[in-house]
Amino acid sequence: MPFMAYLQGCFGWRPDQMVTAKEKTTLVWLWVCKIINIIFLGVISLFSRGLYRVIDTHPELHEPPYSRYTLVSQKWIFIAGLTAFVWTFVSFGALFKWKGGWILIHGIIDFSLGITLSVGAGLQASYLPSGISKCKASEQWLVDGDYPSFFQRFTTLNNDVSSDGVCRYFVIEWGLLITACFWQMLIAYVGIFFDGRAYSILNPWRPFTMFFSILIAVPYMVWISITPKICYAYHYLIKMAYRPWATKEIELEEHPPYFPEYVQFEVSNPRLQRILTIEHVLLNVVSSLHYDDIVNLSLTSKAVRESIFPARDMAYRAPKLKRDCCEKTTKDGCLYCNKRICDECKKVLLGPGLSGRRHAMHCRPCCKSCYRQLFKYPSRQYRPCKCKEPLYENQDVCGSCWGRAFGGDLMVLQKSRRLRYDAEVREKAMVEGLKCHKCVGVLDMGPRWWICMKCNGECRSRIHPSWLERKRATITDEERGD
Repeated sequence: MPFMAYLQGCFGWRPDQMVTAKEKTTLVWLWVCKIINIIFLGVISLFSRGLYRVIDTHPELHEPPYSRYTLVSQKWIFIAGLTAFVWTFVSFGALFKWKGGWILIHGIIDFSLGITLSVGAGLQASYLPSGISKCKASEQWLVDGDYPSFFQRFTTLNNDVSSDGVCRYFVIEWGLLITACFWQMLIAYVGIFFDGRAYSILNPWRPFTMFFSILIAVPYMVWISITPKICYAYHYLIKMAYRPWATKEIELEEHPPYFPEYVQFEVSNPRLQRILTIEHVLLNVVSSLHYDDIVNLSLTSKAVRESIFPARDMAYRAPKLKRDCCEKTTKDGCLYCNKRICDECKKVLLGPGLSGRRHAMHCRPCCKSCYRQLFKYPSRQYRPCKCKEPLYENQDVCGSCWGRAFGGDLMVLQKSRRLRYDAEVREKAMVEGLKCHKCVGVLDMGPRWWICMKCNGECRSRIHPSWLERKRATITDEERGD
């Protein structure tokens, strides 16, 4: 037929390629479905004809208080069912001779008959029970006042045995009609989408592809576009909820600088003091000592102490001593007091894990744009941080802290160190010019997101300030000697 060429596209447009199908397969489907459906249509025609005659003979069955659709629905079903029955016979034979584009015309007619039968089923559903099991209460079905039910009235006028039997007869007819509608619409589908060519818009596989695309693609698009925004908004609201505690100050115990009050201070033998007062000589001596040895040397006398740690020059002398003491390659700070220690002089203490240590070492800030990228699909990378502090860990400490720990002051040391970790983490969040660890962009005021570099998850600990409202100039960490 002439229109067959346009089914593969026109004006430069062409549908997507589908799997090819054979016309013989379409015809076999049509013949099989028509053979099955003709049985249902024949039974429906007989059922509806008898019911229509009884209702038409007795006007009281389609007048108030009963449904006005009783007569209309039965007449409609009888005419539509009989027409579909005859057409099925005719089209069954016609398909042997007229094929190709004629199948589409058959499909359109079958679709119209399927719609007509569906309208009749809808009219019947307004006054019939939804199942045979409900026919046990047929005498109480849609009773209006003192009037008997529709099935009781039908039984009386038609001299039937029981109203339950009449109800089942109606419901069975309705069930057969629903089944016939299904087969009729299936025949219409096969007839309309008959063209087996790969690029035809009436390819039988095209509706399935579109249906599953909509069924899967639409929820998927909603999932990948809306879900990340909802997740980000949820975490943003949590940050706002913790905003009042974001800039809460942490008060650390400050020790005032020591100024010795020497009264009538006289050195009986000042030769050692005179040598150590010369700074370059002192630094040469220090280069061969550990920091604990320097402290112990300063305790020999007041004069030596003042030569090594001058009270009015501590800000300049202490960094130089820390720089030149201990072994250079392994030098580090004591975990609790920050004295210089190395592998030769350090003590290893098995103590409880410190809660703020991993946050100060591994957590890095992240800007809003990079944080939103973590929620995007299909490469969703967001995950919460699962790192935890160990119950016990080996801690490198100096000799003094080692002695205090075994002397009963371990909890005091731990509490003081936790507070300093908290202050250090808070200072990192508020430093001016803080940059995102991913895009290296300068962070603006607002929410702060933190990513653990150890597991690449978001750290939700409240040790990190959740909101920034003011900035500071530099990081100051006294325990690190900065």
